[in-house]
Amino acid sequence: SVVHSRRRTKPADNNSCATDEESPPLSRPRPTEKSDSDKRHIILLFQDVAIGILFGMFGMCVLLLLDYCAVINLETARTFRKTARMMLNNAEVIESLEEETGRKFLPVNDFNAMKDEIEYSKLIVTQQQKLLMARSHKERALKEKTIPPIKRERDALMKLAGLHEFCDDCPWLKVGKMATCRQR
Repeated sequence: SVVHSRRRTKPADNNSCATDEESPPLSRPRPTEKSDSDKRHIILLFQDVAIGILFGMFGMCVLLLLDYCAVINLETARTFRKTARMMLNNAEVIESLEEETGRKFLPVNDFNAMKDEIEYSKLIVTQQQKLLMARSHKERALKEKTIPPIKRERDALMKLAGLHEFCDDCPWLKVGKMATCRQR
C-alpha cells in the first residue's frame, strides 16, 4: 500500500483557512513491470529448488557409495539398500516395471541357464558345421570319382543309339519330323 503524506501549509493571510495539499503520489510500477519481476522471482525460486534437490541427491549418492565401500558406517544406508532390494524383488513391482517398460525381467538363475544353453547350442552348431563340411567334402570326392565314368558310358550309349547328334537344348520335332542340329 502506498502511503500519501499530507502536509499542512501556513495560511497566506489571516482570513484564509489552512488547506491541505497533497504531495505527488509515489511512482507505482506498471503492471507489466511488476508481473515480469514476479516471473523472475518464480523462476529463481524454481531454479534454487532444482539445484537444492540435485545437490541433495548427489550428497545422498556419495553417502551411499561411501557406506557401500565401507568407508563410513551408516545404518540408514544399509536400511535403504535393504528396502530397495525388497521392493525390486516384490512381484507386483516387477510386474508394474515390466508393463511400463515393455520388457521381461528374468531372475539371475534363469538368465544364467539361458546363457549356458545358448553357449552349448553354439558349440553344437560348430560341431555340426564341421561334420557337414566333412560330409560335403566326401560327397564331392565321390562325385568326382563316379560321375565321369557314368558320363562316358552315357555318351557311348547315345552314340550307339544315334542320339548323340541331338542337342539337349534344341527342339527335336520340326514340322512333324525329327531333326538333328545338323539338319537345321
